[in-house]
Amino acid sequence: MEESKHFIFGLFDLGAGAIIAGIIAAAVLYLLMFKGFEDFSESIKYWLFSNHRHSGDDMFSQEWWQKTKIFIWLGLSAAIAVIANGVLG
Repeated sequence: MEESKHFIFGLFDLGAGAIIAGIIAAAVLYLLMFKGFEDFSESIKYWLFSNHRHSGDDMFSQEWWQKTKIFIWLGLSAAIAVIANGVLG
């Protein structure tokens, strides 16, 4: 009987096709989710620097959701790579 691994360990065991699919998905999702590099960098600054994070934005406000796009983008890109690994592997 084969022992199942946690899905996080599957990220370290991706094939070349799955990595390429993840990169392509990340590029397409970047174009869909971010208006430009400034929007992308603002999302990163929001989470890296505390003066941006504690600017008084209410949780679940439009501003807060705009800044969480970075996590949605990373999560979807990684999920597509893992799914492609399952399909291709």
